[in-house]
Amino acid sequence: MYRIDQQVFNDNFLSGKNNQFSHKTNKLFNMFPFTASTQDKIVDSFDNILGAFLRMVYSLKAPKEINRDDIISKICEEVDCTSQDKVALKTIVKDLYFLDEHTLRCTGFNMFMYTTSSKNDQKISEYLVRAICDSQEIKQALKESQTKNNLLDTLVEDFLPKLEPMDNKVNYITLIPEIKANFTKDLVFLIKDKNADYNDIIALISYYYFFYTSQVIMYLNKFCNEKPGITPVFFCAEWEKTSMSRECFNRGWRVIDSKLNTMFSHAVLLEMINQTKESKRYSYHELLEEYNHSSDEEKGMIFSQVEKIKRQYTTEYIEQDVFTFRENNYEKGNIDSLIRGFFEDILLQFESPKRKAANDAYKRSFSSFCKNNFLKRFGRCGNMLVVSEELLVLMTKVSIGDKKQVRLNELFDEFRKRGIYLDNQSQESIVEFYEKLNLIEKKSDSGDAQYVKGIL
Repeated sequence: MYRIDQQVFNDNFLSGKNNQFSHKTNKLFNMFPFTASTQDKIVDSFDNILGAFLRMVYSLKAPKEINRDDIISKICEEVDCTSQDKVALKTIVKDLYFLDEHTLRCTGFNMFMYTTSSKNDQKISEYLVRAICDSQEIKQALKESQTKNNLLDTLVEDFLPKLEPMDNKVNYITLIPEIKANFTKDLVFLIKDKNADYNDIIALISYYYFFYTSQVIMYLNKFCNEKPGITPVFFCAEWEKTSMSRECFNRGWRVIDSKLNTMFSHAVLLEMINQTKESKRYSYHELLEEYNHSSDEEKGMIFSQVEKIKRQYTTEYIEQDVFTFRENNYEKGNIDSLIRGFFEDILLQFESPKRKAANDAYKRSFSSFCKNNFLKRFGRCGNMLVVSEELLVLMTKVSIGDKKQVRLNELFDEFRKRGIYLDNQSQESIVEFYEKLNLIEKKSDSGDAQYVKGIL
């Protein structure tokens, strides 16, 4: 049965001689890769993330420094040829496989694992791999797709320094399994697709980072009563005109943006209610299910444990300076109401000037990433989520997969599974784009009789 352990709670949340309370996250419930530190660097793009991502798939540490001249010397020792040929071989290897004396020119997935990555790239890669990626399936796809084209590829890879296993892996919680299944499926397809390039994989990773994180934010704000699922969020084509009457305005970025301020409060609350000795971790919905399947006596115990922590939070842990906690902000015996009231307490105290900076810092990295990659400003309408031509081609490719063609309506269904909802006007703009690329095969003008060809 669900049971908060007071000693575990105290060890993780109270510190110093005075048992000072501090808002902690990712101790037992790892949900987001963000912190409340105002010193964290903003991640604007994932251009260099592939190496860190692949290392996380294999649970390997970042590489030690690569020495180009040392590797070339070892290759020359291995190859039996004349001194004149070795001079030519050194030049060929240097030009084909190295950008400088310490940087590889990546010609395959294995070599990407030797690229340098920032701490943020590593942290976000760990989040993506642990939360929404089936590593075993990805490793199998990588194994099947990697064929060395020539002896030089083999020689260079053989003499690269061995990567060490990673210790202390962070196990992030998968809150929406449906997205994990789709990400794994799409990534496996691109890894095996000989016509896809590494930029396609980076773009897919970038999109699913946005998709999963934004969907989790919206799911959390439904609290206990909603099962994990995808919340409709509308995009528009980057090149079309928009208005405030459109779905892409009313049910697009505004839906996500309005919830970003709640991220840190949810992370703190879920951390607090998961201070147990058992290995099981509870989302809001899972806590409700545990509660509903318990006896009346057990329900009383579960409710009182959460209620006790809530009371301690408002009376012992948090100093009320420019705000006052609202008393009796929940219904007795209603676990969803209790969780919502507890969340209200946490969110309220972050409006204090002393704590607002931490709350703002927690969401800043993700909001900035969204603005730099998936938003476009449309005059009075403000920022909207957009599908660029590049993203549209990528989503079309992974949605159709190995099929030669799919019905247009089925394709838009596949887009929705990947979090891209489009109103009729946006769908028409996208059909026009497909027609320019000669991807539409019409058997009539209806969506049921129009087919989209696969993209090579």
